[in-house]
Amino acid sequence: MRFARRTDLPVIPHMALAHAQFETIHPFPDGNGRAGRALVHAMLRSSGTTRQVTVPVSAGLLADPEGYFDALDEYRAGNPVPIVEVFTDSTSTV
Repeated sequence: MRFARRTDLPVIPHMALAHAQFETIHPFPDGNGRAGRALVHAMLRSSGTTRQVTVPVSAGLLADPEGYFDALDEYRAGNPVPIVEVFTDSTSTV
């Protein structure tokens, strides 16, 4: 949570990394990601990036779910670049 509350990072990479951190540690085997997606939108709202209801970032992630899961695997292996790229691409897809 300390990382998610930082204010010194660009919003999209920050939320992508916080999301990946959360998805890596959360204990739920169902993998539906509701809490992780809620975290993303809470971060968008608290940063002032959004003020109204927006199309969920997950709508953009659904354009390539395999790429999203691959990016999470890369993050878990120590490479944060793909998850940031996936989130950046997802925000321009919706």
